[in-house]
Amino acid sequence: TVVRDSMDWAQVEAAMNLVYTEHDIRNAAKIIAADVARQGDDASSSAKRQGLQMFEFVHKRNIDSIQGAGLVSRMWEDWGADACFVDATGGFGYSWIDQLITMGRSPIPVQFAAAAHDSGRYFNKRAEMAFEFVEWIKRGGALPKSPQLKAALTLTTYTFKGDRLILEPKEDVKVKLGYSPDEFDAAMMTFAEPVTKSARVQRANRSAVQPGYDPFANLESVVSGSYDPMRP
Repeated sequence: TVVRDSMDWAQVEAAMNLVYTEHDIRNAAKIIAADVARQGDDASSSAKRQGLQMFEFVHKRNIDSIQGAGLVSRMWEDWGADACFVDATGGFGYSWIDQLITMGRSPIPVQFAAAAHDSGRYFNKRAEMAFEFVEWIKRGGALPKSPQLKAALTLTTYTFKGDRLILEPKEDVKVKLGYSPDEFDAAMMTFAEPVTKSARVQRANRSAVQPGYDPFANLESVVSGSYDPMRP
């Protein structure tokens, strides 16, 4: 099986020199993704993305599920995120997910080894998310300046298993890097599922247009049968 090259270093460098303004991305959904550490030497990393802009990662080591879920919940609230994906591979993230649900949140579990939506092209969900992430970069995605992410993007190779694309195992990437590619995992998870802007934002926009709207203003005339919807 032929091993394919990883992403071009110059493309990653260019993406890390891009910055979009709030005006540029204002209509895009806000997405959070949390990669939960599996071992003591790994960090739990959280990514934030809005449209073509990915923001700086947040890293925490040696935190329990209550602390991790609390961190994500505060980020969710402060940023007004529309969706949050949590790594549930191997079951490590389910304690975070359970805690977030207890806090009234609705996190979306992500299994890296699960079947891809386009299972005819990708061997698993991990490969699908990674390739969608790379395509996003090529379309003009802006990345935070991160040597760790740059190394993971430029050193992770891929191949074919049958007719389907598959990334090299994470354990092999970790050996090459000397650390776990937590940022890469968190970043690709922001592409786990399509996300649209929250309906509450649209409701807020509508209410701003009609600040004096009273839904009961014509109640009496409706009841009496004299209401004319065309009359001011």
